[in-house]
Amino acid sequence: MIKINSKKSNVFLLLSCIVFIFMSSCSTLFSSKTLSSNIDLHLLNTLQQHEIKIDLNHPELESPRYKTLGLPVIHIPPAMQSLIVTHEKVKPTRYTQKFNVLAQCHFIGLRIELDNKQQTAEWLITPDNHCPSHSPNKVKPFWIVQQNAMGKREVRVAGRTQMVSIWKKSKNKARSRMISMRIEVTKPSRFTGKPIPVMCHAFWREGNDGVYVYEKGFVEVYRDDPMISHKQWMPVKGEDAWVQVNDDFECPVD
Repeated sequence: MIKINSKKSNVFLLLSCIVFIFMSSCSTLFSSKTLSSNIDLHLLNTLQQHEIKIDLNHPELESPRYKTLGLPVIHIPPAMQSLIVTHEKVKPTRYTQKFNVLAQCHFIGLRIELDNKQQTAEWLITPDNHCPSHSPNKVKPFWIVQQNAMGKREVRVAGRTQMVSIWKKSKNKARSRMISMRIEVTKPSRFTGKPIPVMCHAFWREGNDGVYVYEKGFVEVYRDDPMISHKQWMPVKGEDAWVQVNDDFECPVD
């Protein structure tokens, strides 16, 4: 007959419970830090002083190797994804994807900074590279979500683009940040008919009421400059003399 020492058994069970609680707490702590609204002053200063550029089509966007200012791309929890899907149903953007497709995608995001306040938190969020895309120009949707000091989250900006940049509007108004979008396509040459790169720029600016407003930007073409001996990006003014495009051209995003 095997005798079981009840005292040792109870000690073993107690230690097992402690280990389980500790591991569970660590897991919860790690998960919460993934989207923690807390931010240390060094990171806040880094985000305030530098421009953040995010290539939404980068092949390693979901990899730990892809970092902007040392910030890893993180996976977004279901609650924030539901917030975005609800936003698209209530306030659909011009190029909103189908809701059923959007809801099935996995979302990823990056911590950013909009208002230079330590009490708030902002994330730029986009579907991962496995999400089905119907855009021949590889344009992806993105959203900027802000969490206030009370923990309430809202979508501040929603759009579609290839590249997103977030930078200070001016030194005199450091709290105001501009969000710029860039899409590159091709248009035929007026002489050879061959495709030439064309880039469209657009912006989101914060208004006096605190609401971000969309603004159409400018158009550039990558062509020969008569003043120099090599190609460079040239702003389009009126009808471009070399490329079949004018300054009212908007890059397609469908």
